Amino acid sequence: MFLKALQCSETEVKAMLNLGHVYQTQAEQYAAGGNLQSAKEYALKAGDFLDSAKPLLDNLISNDLNDAENQRYAAQFSPLRLQCHRIMGSVFAGMKDFPSCEAEFRKATESFPRVKGAWEMLARILEVQGKTSEAEKAREQLNML
Repeated sequence: MFLKALQCSETEVKAMLNLGHVYQTQAEQYAAGGNLQSAKEYALKAGDFLDSAKPLLDNLISNDLNDAENQRYAAQFSPLRLQCHRIMGSVFAGMKDFPSCEAEFRKATESFPRVKGAWEMLARILEVQGKTSEAEKAREQLNML
């Protein structure tokens, strides 16, 4: 249903957000089951749909600030995208690919600099890698929020 909705410009952005949510849920299920490769694949798909939806969603909102449905979809973007960063970072950590995990959590702090959880995730992976001074800087950012 959502894949078909991608073909219609009126529903495309909402379909992208919904598909992002569906793929994110699948990624979480695969990760919980220990299938990290599939979790990574679905988290990447989720992130791609959400990233593609963001400029379209911003455009919809700017054209009609009073549309309640568009506002509801806009409110879902940040939590969904942040969760994709968390899943990807966790998958990379589970695969013992700590540099990729760090890179993912850095993306999260760049995209969501006012979210404490993003800084906490980054600080933890820096500590795991023995990057104590960088972890302290991340914690300083966290404490400033």
